[in-house]
Amino acid sequence: MERRPLCLLLVLSVVLSFGFVGFESAAANDEPIVLSLGHWNAMDPAFLEMIDAFHAAQDRIRVEIRAYSWDEYSDGLVVENIAGVGPDIINIHGTQTPPAYWIQQGLLLDLTPYFERDKAELMVEDFIPQSLELTSLNGFRYAMSYCLPVPSALVVVNNDLFDALGLELPFEEWDWDDLRSLASKITRDADGDGATDTWAINLAEMRGWREVLHQAIISTGDWYFQNGDTEINLRTEGALRAMNWAYSLVEGGYVPLSGGNWTRTGMRMGMSWGFLVRGYYEGWWRGTRVSVVQTPKDPVTGQRGYEAGIMQLGFGISAHCKHPEAAWEFVKFATGPDGWAKAGYETGNLFFLPARQSLIMDYFVHSAQMLPAPVDPLAEARAGEYLQANVLASPNPNLMVSWAEIEKVLASEWTRVVQGIQGVEVFVERVTPLVNQILQQ
Repeated sequence: MERRPLCLLLVLSVVLSFGFVGFESAAANDEPIVLSLGHWNAMDPAFLEMIDAFHAAQDRIRVEIRAYSWDEYSDGLVVENIAGVGPDIINIHGTQTPPAYWIQQGLLLDLTPYFERDKAELMVEDFIPQSLELTSLNGFRYAMSYCLPVPSALVVVNNDLFDALGLELPFEEWDWDDLRSLASKITRDADGDGATDTWAINLAEMRGWREVLHQAIISTGDWYFQNGDTEINLRTEGALRAMNWAYSLVEGGYVPLSGGNWTRTGMRMGMSWGFLVRGYYEGWWRGTRVSVVQTPKDPVTGQRGYEAGIMQLGFGISAHCKHPEAAWEFVKFATGPDGWAKAGYETGNLFFLPARQSLIMDYFVHSAQMLPAPVDPLAEARAGEYLQANVLASPNPNLMVSWAEIEKVLASEWTRVVQGIQGVEVFVERVTPLVNQILQQ
């Protein structure tokens, strides 16, 4: 009986030591723990500023960005993590690191115990509820969200090109037919070498599906999932009409065969859909006078479509991380009030909605400073309402969590349509079983 207090004390000491073994081993050598952070942009100003702020706030942990190309970030990151040599902290991206697959492969640490333990410190009530829902799958918390790429209904217009061609800017009530008419006047061989180098709009890859075709289908009033959102249905009247309209742009030769980076290849684009409107304006459109207008309406319904899905962007921890407590310290800081959102605002790179409600105003102030006029201030609010009603409120949780993975399938197969490899009917036949498998997994 006399030894029980001593035994309990020893047990408690072992438990506490085990919980912070990473910190103790580093402290013994007076060296900080060094963690790697996987990212597709080594020079991301917001990330660099955020990491500097984390280092200034403490001296026990150092974080270094391990850079990958955009193409490497999907397959290469999986191979490294399976081999146990991947980065400690993963910048989670809905299409490049599909959560269902990563969890199935045992590549991510379940953050649920850390999340539950540190709820008060995290100020969980400050997070936008959807940001927490999007980073948990069947009770497995695979990440903490730092932002929500906001859905939109905007088109960036190249003023310099429109002026050079003597074209008027798209107007408030323009529709698909007006866009097709403009496209015929924009697309040309500007340098006379026999090859088209000036295009109307991009329809390939992810931007082509998400920001053009998806919104066109939505504007018809059709929702292209059925049976409790467990099956995709692209054979509705509206979906087929929208896809055939988009295909008419392909047949007219008004779109490039692939997305590419037009600023690096010498191509010029007349218009670009606006999911990445901030990225276009600050990056790809830099040095070009631009305007922003709303997307064209469906000429039949008179309605505009909205982007209906949001990407998971957050920080996860590798299942092979040797210092999970240290990594969790960084994740808490990065998703907190002094982390990514603050760094983005201070560096002029706050292009997505912060996951914290207390930081939303910074985003709107930044948008007002960076975006050209005219912008409908209610466009994003309406898009958010649509998102809430159709995706976040879906009876099938797989639709919300796997939305980015579904988009990746649709975008890849639609690019084959743009490139003339397959028609609309074959596209529908190919994507239906692939998407249904994701929805029903």
